[in-house]
Amino acid sequence: MHPPSSISIQLQKRRNVQRDSRRHRPYSGAFGSTTTLLLILAVVSITISTISIVVQHRNASMHQTVMHQLEEDMTTSIGVWKQTQQQRRRRRDAHRHLQRTLTPVPDHAKKLFWMKFSPHHKLYEPVARAFHSRGWSLTRQQHKAHVIWRDQPTSPRGIYTRLQPWQRYNQLPHTDAWDDKDALAQRMEEYYRETDTEPLHSFPESYVLHQPKALQRFQQRLNNGGGLDIPWVLKQPTVNMGKGVTILGPQSKELKNIVQTVQKKLKDQTEDSDDEDPPRLVIQQYICNEMTYQGRKIDFRVFWMVASVDPLIVLYHTQHNYVRIGHALYDESNFASTKSHLTTHTFGAEEGKLTWEQFRAFVQEQYDKTLKPQLSTGQLNNIPRLLHPSHAKPFQHVEQQIKTVLSHIVDAYKDITFHSHPHEMTSENVFAVHAADMILDNNFDVFLIEGTDGPGKDEDYDFRIDMHNAIFGEMVDVLEYIVQQQENGKAVDVDEMKEIGILGGYDVIYNQPPEEDQAWMFDYRFERLPQKGCGSHSSQVQVVGSTESATDTLTQSTAKTFYMPGRVFSDGEPVTRSFRRLGYRPVDDIADAQIIYNRVENEHLPSERMQPYQFVSPFPNEVDIFHHLETYLDRTMSRGVVCNPLLYNGSQDRRFQIVVYWLILSTDPLLALYHDGFIYLPYSASDEMEFISAAKGEMPTWRGSWISLEKQLRQQQVKFSGRETAMDHVRGQLKQALVPIARVFATKATQYNQLNDIAQRHCGLFAAEFEIDQHLNVFLTQLHDDLVAGEEHQYIVDLHDELYGKTLGMLECLNSTTFTTHGRNSRQSWKTLKILTQDKMGGFQWLVHPATSAGPKQWTFQHNSGKQRARECKSKVERLDITEDAINWEKQRTSI
Repeated sequence: MHPPSSISIQLQKRRNVQRDSRRHRPYSGAFGSTTTLLLILAVVSITISTISIVVQHRNASMHQTVMHQLEEDMTTSIGVWKQTQQQRRRRRDAHRHLQRTLTPVPDHAKKLFWMKFSPHHKLYEPVARAFHSRGWSLTRQQHKAHVIWRDQPTSPRGIYTRLQPWQRYNQLPHTDAWDDKDALAQRMEEYYRETDTEPLHSFPESYVLHQPKALQRFQQRLNNGGGLDIPWVLKQPTVNMGKGVTILGPQSKELKNIVQTVQKKLKDQTEDSDDEDPPRLVIQQYICNEMTYQGRKIDFRVFWMVASVDPLIVLYHTQHNYVRIGHALYDESNFASTKSHLTTHTFGAEEGKLTWEQFRAFVQEQYDKTLKPQLSTGQLNNIPRLLHPSHAKPFQHVEQQIKTVLSHIVDAYKDITFHSHPHEMTSENVFAVHAADMILDNNFDVFLIEGTDGPGKDEDYDFRIDMHNAIFGEMVDVLEYIVQQQENGKAVDVDEMKEIGILGGYDVIYNQPPEEDQAWMFDYRFERLPQKGCGSHSSQVQVVGSTESATDTLTQSTAKTFYMPGRVFSDGEPVTRSFRRLGYRPVDDIADAQIIYNRVENEHLPSERMQPYQFVSPFPNEVDIFHHLETYLDRTMSRGVVCNPLLYNGSQDRRFQIVVYWLILSTDPLLALYHDGFIYLPYSASDEMEFISAAKGEMPTWRGSWISLEKQLRQQQVKFSGRETAMDHVRGQLKQALVPIARVFATKATQYNQLNDIAQRHCGLFAAEFEIDQHLNVFLTQLHDDLVAGEEHQYIVDLHDELYGKTLGMLECLNSTTFTTHGRNSRQSWKTLKILTQDKMGGFQWLVHPATSAGPKQWTFQHNSGKQRARECKSKVERLDITEDAINWEKQRTSI
């Protein structure tokens, strides 16, 4: 079965076959004698005479006949397409009786998924968010889960034989056979030899050096095949992120001695009885004449999905891949350092990313600037059709190469990895999402770097949130469709999936229907343009960055910059996204930053490099301040067990905690704000549903959302004065409780700064936990100097974007010259801060700010509505009734 993307290729093949058959069709007979020839001539003469009589009658219809023929020619592709559609339908109907019915999912397991680690882990958050967006809930009981998810293959492999038939596991056995670089190189060489097909240029010339025969062939390549004149990349096949990579330049000492070096390592390893595994090394030809972005090396990561192994269906995502930009200028004349030849190992500030749409536009731009002028003037021959000026579709040319590389890998490993053998797996079907890294040269040729079975899931860019939501969300859609079809004994038809929109941005690259020996695979071949050697490409583009020395005032070079250790840590990614969204760029030197943000534990900030104009988070004595606040709370507020706590109504009533945020924007003058947060509801094995039921066609509400809290509060039969609602009553108490906390914090911070003569301004976003009793009285139970919740729900992603985005936006207002000119303590400075409008503040609400009229210097929030008196726990027996629950709650709460 062929997806629409391959129709043009198939039509061309069909036309070629028809043309060749007409060209070589033999005559049906031969003329044996002159007499026969004369008789035939006589018959032809009579026939011509007869035709002349009726020719005038046919002239009228000749034009119609010709036009009809032209119309048929013009609609040939449409007709063939309709014919193939009919053939697919007949084939699909024929396969319906061949499709076996798979074991249905039990009711108790529907819409439940299990993960190896907490969903707060950055490798699991995007996947959990995708399942949650489709109404699935997380279970901690693996045997109950319909879907079992691990980021890496299982070791030991025993889980494959412990799965229930209806369970779906996201890891395939033996993925290391292609995830390891040496195994992939060796298998692809065998594959092309077995299938007797021309190897793809996209797989670089490779030698597995720990195999004696391959090492010998590489020695011959160096000595007799010109191998010493080109660069090579030596890799440890089981590591990634730029580790274990060495580049050997042409005629370098390291390249000349590489064979002897490997032989010595093999010998030493063999003699060492403690290590059973020999060292594994693979060497590949370095790809020269690479396409660069602003003078820096780029590579790109693409995502592909094994939707099913029975039948085998593999998809490639066409919309949400991304490009990685290197840290240094690219230079093919210098291979001494890997810094300019890799994109992922430095984690420097200048490393960047491009979206797939940006890459599409960039490829088109490069084609228009470099290749198209040469092609238009006839300087190059044998041009690939998609690169020809009459078509000019360079990105389609690139993507078809990507699809072909992936489809060849699948075909090579279909009996090794991409299968469902009963003796290896008790589940009736599996699925997986993988990735592959590739590079592009200036001839628009694609080359594979490596495949990866468990791709990283950093989310320090907004586009990566959208990318993961699409990749994994559409994965869930495909999974649900296949499960439903197979449970009902229906065929899994990729054309139907495309028609009804199940595939989303995915496209089919490999499809082997049941009971068919021959699979359809995407295969795009073309004659490559002439190749350029190494050393022909040296970038002269200046990398954007500041080279000016630090000064005491904010300069153009330091404006809109931030210094932040741990930008790609899970608790730092929401902040990094907000910085980038507002146009800030990271810097590696603390003195070059306008804003310093550091929440990495034990990360020292060099105060001697800090500048007076900088905003800094955290406060220098923040840890001591929170210790003091804890003492203050114990002395002034009830911190014990809440009597008659409000329980969350579900299939099982549970205690819950309210988490809200408070912001110290400035301590002199004090600017303190409040923001709604979320509900923390501890896990319950007897009530695993994470969503409130919704009407048909509506998205269910997450139980941890603020809307869920409002619904819970409305159920309480508590009367309030005036127009105050239950939510107003609770929020007012939350804000009132944080006002003295903010004041104490500001006092301690200001005293420390004055005592130590600290010039920088500081800010901090903090969290607080509360409980509510059945009378809707609020109790502060815990303060946090930093609390970044796991982003396994889109609600938390949006909350983080609001919190950090609006905080940074307000800091920009504070950095205005009017604020610093009028002085921090004057009412005039507050008037200039009227630019902190609701649009700038978003969901933030004031707790404390300077007064706007004569009287007290500060305005503070006050909640004056009547309160229901909290009943105290009087008896020891009453406390014991909830002791066990409180202990369990405390254990789970501290794991937030």
